[in-house]
Amino acid sequence: MTRAIFGGVYLGILICAVLFYSQIAFLVFGVMAALGLMEYNKLLQPLGYENDQRSYLIIGVLIYVLFALAGMNYISALWWGVLPLFAMAILVYSLFQDDKNAVLSAILGLGGYLYILLPFILIHFLYAAKTDGEILDYWPVLGMMILTWTSDTFAYLTGRFIGKTKLFERISPKKTWEGVMGGVAFSLLASYLISIFDDNRSLLFWMVLGLIVPVFGILGDLFESLIKRTAGVKDSGNLIPGHGGILDRIDAMLFTVPATFSWIFIFQLIK
Repeated sequence: MTRAIFGGVYLGILICAVLFYSQIAFLVFGVMAALGLMEYNKLLQPLGYENDQRSYLIIGVLIYVLFALAGMNYISALWWGVLPLFAMAILVYSLFQDDKNAVLSAILGLGGYLYILLPFILIHFLYAAKTDGEILDYWPVLGMMILTWTSDTFAYLTGRFIGKTKLFERISPKKTWEGVMGGVAFSLLASYLISIFDDNRSLLFWMVLGLIVPVFGILGDLFESLIKRTAGVKDSGNLIPGHGGILDRIDAMLFTVPATFSWIFIFQLIK
């Protein structure tokens, strides 16, 4: 019951963020990104990852604010020109650390920004928004999330009831190929239904995305499982009762958002 209640609250918050764009989405996704960075820091500490956690979080929030606002057309997109400077600054910072793990910490820190911050920034670029933030089209984000939840849920259910063939036993012993196929099948069904309501995109667009999302969702799940297995923990945290940490809830989305962004870009070129 606790798991269902908190799962419903989590989904409700996300749906509100998607539908009532843009200030609510900016805040909700920013908080989720910040919580994800905090969990990431804690997870990797047993591996020799050391940094000033407060500075790391402040820099991460600054990066999110600048580039999310650029994606929302509130500030100039020219800010993207300084993004490489943020990356180099993190690496240069290791020069001033008297620590044998300074290089490892710098690389893992940069990886955390790429892994967690980039997807939440790209969400804002998936919207077609006017300069004043007036929402024009929320279907790319909402559709991606529906497909992510659908494939994840039915992959779990299918794998639980008929799953026999292990997918990646070394990293996630419970995942099966039957579960993958179930997730893909229901994702394609959801794609068809979404295409009925979305007047701006074709059935082809959604059916291809219905194949892309389950694949990258599973990869995102496996990658987070690899991080936890390497760190020797079961859950990334205990923020959400019955669900674990925030990374346990958004692991698939951290991969499906960039994949969706890439598919939209490619589809615009080939159509």
